[in-house]
Amino acid sequence: MSDKIIADGKNNRSMVIDLMKCLCCLGVVCLHTLFENINVGTENLVVEGGGWSQFVHMMQIILRICVPTFFLLSGYLFCKNYKGWTRGWFMGKYKTRVRSLLVPYLVGNVIVFILFYVSNYVAGGLMGAGVTHNMGYAWYELPKFLWSPVANPVFWFLRDLMVVIALSPILIKLLEKLGWIVVSILGILWFTDVWASPFSGFSSSSFFFFSMGAYFSMSHITLDTIRIKGIGAIALLYIALLVICFFHDRSVISHLSILVGLPVLFVGVRRLSSLPFFKKVNYSFWMPATFFIYAYHHVVQVPLKKLLFVIIRPESPIMNYVIYLVTVIIVVFGLAFIYRLLCIIMPKYTWLFSGK
Repeated sequence: MSDKIIADGKNNRSMVIDLMKCLCCLGVVCLHTLFENINVGTENLVVEGGGWSQFVHMMQIILRICVPTFFLLSGYLFCKNYKGWTRGWFMGKYKTRVRSLLVPYLVGNVIVFILFYVSNYVAGGLMGAGVTHNMGYAWYELPKFLWSPVANPVFWFLRDLMVVIALSPILIKLLEKLGWIVVSILGILWFTDVWASPFSGFSSSSFFFFSMGAYFSMSHITLDTIRIKGIGAIALLYIALLVICFFHDRSVISHLSILVGLPVLFVGVRRLSSLPFFKKVNYSFWMPATFFIYAYHHVVQVPLKKLLFVIIRPESPIMNYVIYLVTVIIVVFGLAFIYRLLCIIMPKYTWLFSGK
């Protein structure tokens, strides 16, 4: 998440890419904070009506673009300064990804493992909040937990990304030789759901979008300044696909909406980044902070929204929206505050949680 754009031999941050990653991190928080059931015993505290279930469904459709965007940006930044297939180049990339991905992944999983392990015995399963987590792991099963982090779904993305990066020498060599043909084949495998690997971590989505981003970089297509003809028509098509997904959420339509939505997202974020408010954002803080929020939001939002429902005991459907919004706000700014404290207390080691 903390990669830098490298251009003309200098390290220059791209405000568009930084803003894109921050917004996608927050988009994942909004996605995971959605709820249809908040169970206390056998009682579901979510109030029916008020268009809540439709709102949840539509938000899931809109925000599903966030993770593919992460994979695309990861591939794009991984190959941003690619000048030829050499062992030294890959070793340098692996070294930086150990600090920016592997270490935060291991630290985050251990922290989550401990939190859920303790909550099972101390908090009476409060962390569950209507979601069943099998936390019956013994300590010697921690390696298994590290590969399949069931308690924190955001780490599935990091694991799959690291698998692609581990195999990147093969993937990039193929891209170097065959270019768009490789991207097209991976795209077909993803689009048709033909790729159904029995091994967790080898997802078609990760390989396709990472290779797409890598191909853009290797072809010197700059995503942060890209101009797309007919973007207005593409935006209208994207909206139409979202509406169709709302009524007929089939895999093919869903995948198509993501592909069509990507150029709309990039152009939209580029225009947002030119607004005075976003020009004043301190990205040197918010980039690692949003990664920290992204990495730990699940263990906060799950018990928080359940606690709010237990305290408020809502009777009106409007309270579903209120509790959802309050949960998102508390999670985002609460974790940002915690990250700020970590920066003050242990400035040399905050990268263990957010990468560098």
